[in-house]
Amino acid sequence: MIEPIIKIFGLFAGSVAGAACAFVIQVLLARELTLEEYGAFSTALATITLLSPLACMGVPGFLIRVFGVEGLEGVRWVRSSLKLASLGNLCILVILAVWGWLGPHDDMYFRLLCWMLPIVIGQTFAELVTVKLQLEERFYSLALWQIFPQLIRGGVVIGVMLFIQYEPIQHAYAAAYFMSSFLVAAVGIYSIKGMINGSFYLKGHSKKTAILLSNDVCFNVILRHSLPFSLTGVLYIIYFQSDIILLNYLWSEKAAGLYNVAFTIMVAVYLLPNIIYQKFLLPKLYRWVNHDKKQFGKVFRMGNIVMAVSGLLVMIPAFMMMPSLIPLLFGEVYKGVIPILDILLWCIPVRFLASSVVSVLVSESNVRRKTRCMAVVAIINVMLNCILIPLLGGEGAAITTVISEVLLLLLFYRMVKKHVEII
Repeated sequence: MIEPIIKIFGLFAGSVAGAACAFVIQVLLARELTLEEYGAFSTALATITLLSPLACMGVPGFLIRVFGVEGLEGVRWVRSSLKLASLGNLCILVILAVWGWLGPHDDMYFRLLCWMLPIVIGQTFAELVTVKLQLEERFYSLALWQIFPQLIRGGVVIGVMLFIQYEPIQHAYAAAYFMSSFLVAAVGIYSIKGMINGSFYLKGHSKKTAILLSNDVCFNVILRHSLPFSLTGVLYIIYFQSDIILLNYLWSEKAAGLYNVAFTIMVAVYLLPNIIYQKFLLPKLYRWVNHDKKQFGKVFRMGNIVMAVSGLLVMIPAFMMMPSLIPLLFGEVYKGVIPILDILLWCIPVRFLASSVVSVLVSESNVRRKTRCMAVVAIINVMLNCILIPLLGGEGAAITTVISEVLLLLLFYRMVKKHVEII
C-alpha cells in the first residue's frame, strides 16, 4: 500500500514541478507583454494545442491499450504506429500553416503561428516517451520527464528575456517555443528507440501473451483502433481550451489574455486527477479490465469517493486565495481574471469526480462511447460559447465551461452504468 502512494507522490512532485515551470513561463510572458499581445500569443498557442492530439493520431493511447492486451507481442504494432504518427504530424503542420495564412489574421499572428508549429512535433514525442515510461512503470523517471520539456522551454524563454532584444518581442518568445520543442523532440527520438524492437521492460506481463487485437499490422487497423484516442484529446481541448480562441475572435485579444490566465490556473488545479488516472493508473486499468475484474471494480468505487472529497477540499481554499494571488502574480491589470475564476472554480469537484468515473471506460467499445459523449459536449460547448461570449465575454465562456463539465460527468456516469460491469 505504501509503495503506490510513494510512486504517486513522486509523479505528483514531478508534475507539480513541471506545471510550476509552465505557470512561471505564463506569469513572465503576461508581465513582459501587453494584455493584447499576450492575448494574441495565447490564441496562437491554443490553436496549436487544439490540433496537437490529432497529430499523434491517437498512437500513445493505442500503444498503452495494445500492450495492456497483448503484452510484449504488442511490439509488432510500434513501427507502423510511429509511421502513422509521423504522417499525422505532417498533415496537421500543413493545416495549421494554411489556416494561419488564409484565416482572418494579421501578419503578426501568422508569424506567431509559424514559429510555434514545432510544438506539434515536440508534444508528439513527449507523449510517446510518457507512454514508454508508463508501460515500464518507471514512475520516478516519468516524474523527471514531466519536468524536462517545461524546464527546457522555461530556460530558453528566460534566455530570450535576458539576452535578446527584438521587436516585436512576442515573436522572440514564440521562437523560444520553436527551439525548445526541437530539443524535446531530439531527446524523445533517442528515448523511444527501444520500443521498436521490444528492448524495454514491460511491467506486469510475461514474455508471451495471446494476440487479441488482430493478426494484420497495417495503417487501417491501427487507425481504426487509435482514432478514438486522438479524437478524445481534440474534443477535450474544444470544451476546455477553445474558449481562448473564440474569445479572441468574438470579443477581443484582451479577453483572450485574461481567460488564458484563468485557464493556466485551472490546468494546475487539475494536476492531481490527471496524475492519478492518466499517468499512474491508466496502464494498470487496461491490464485489470482484461485480467483482474475484482481489482478493477475496487479501484473504481474507492476512486469516486476520494476524488469527490478531494475536489471539494481543493475548491474551497481556491475561492479564498485567488482574489489576492492573481494581482500578486500577474499584476493589477489582470484583476479581470477574478470574476472568470469565480465561475470556473465550480468545475473542480466535477472534474475530479469525472476523472474517476470515466477511468473505467477503457475497452474499445467504451472508448468509442466516451468519444461520442465528448463530441456531444464539444458541439454544445461551441454553440453556447457563440451565444454567451458576445453577451458576457469571459464570464460567458466560463459559464459554458461549467455547463460542459457537468453535462460530461452525467453522460460518463450514464455510460458506465449501462455498459461497464463493476464487480
